[in-house]
Formats: sequence, C-alpha cells, structure tokens
Amino acid sequence: MKIELKLTAPQLAYLGMRFDAFCEQNKRRFPVLDRRSKAAFTIAQDVADKLHSKVRILNRGTPKKSYKITFKYHEAHSVQYFVMSDKDNNSDNYIRTLAQNIFLELDPKL
Repeated sequence: MKIELKLTAPQLAYLGMRFDAFCEQNKRRFPVLDRRSKAAFTIAQDVADKLHSKVRILNRGTPKKSYKITFKYHEAHSVQYFVMSDKDNNSDNYIRTLAQNIFLELDPKL
C-alpha cells in the first residue's frame, strides 16, 4: 500500500534533515543494534534516500508550493513515528508546528 503526501518546502527540508541526522547517528552503531533497531534504521535509510532526492530538486531552483512524495506503508509509519517524537519533545515552536502539520496530514492516511 502506498501513501502519498503533499509537503511544503520547509516540511520537506525538515524531514530530510531529521532522517539524515538519524541515519548518521546510527550508522556506526549498526552492528551492535538489536533486530528491531536495525529494521528501523534500514527503513529510515530508504526514507532518507527518497527525501534526499526531493531536497536536491528543492535546492536547484525556486521552491514550488508543494511537493508530492510517495511512501510505502512501513515508510509512512516510520515518518509518523519520527514526527510524533519531534512534535512532543522539541522545544522549538517552528519545528513543532512543522511536525504537527505533517502528522495531521499523514495520520488519516494510515
């Protein structure tokens, strides 16, 4: 099952930054992670690759109003998990607002 999202340029940049940071943080620890964490890491890498290609398009020219991106169900669930944790734990109101908006768009589709 595929889930399609329409994201604004700041939302796309935020998600790309969030997933890149998670992948970089856990890349060296991969051999010692448990099975569930390894699965989450590999899903996050797939999502980071998709987002990276969209962010490259974003960086090339003037940003459009929204960008369509399609996730598989497990990838969308991973995005929801990351967004939910940022929405609840981040102190920056702008980041919390971006995370809340992504969550509100994604939640009914899951």
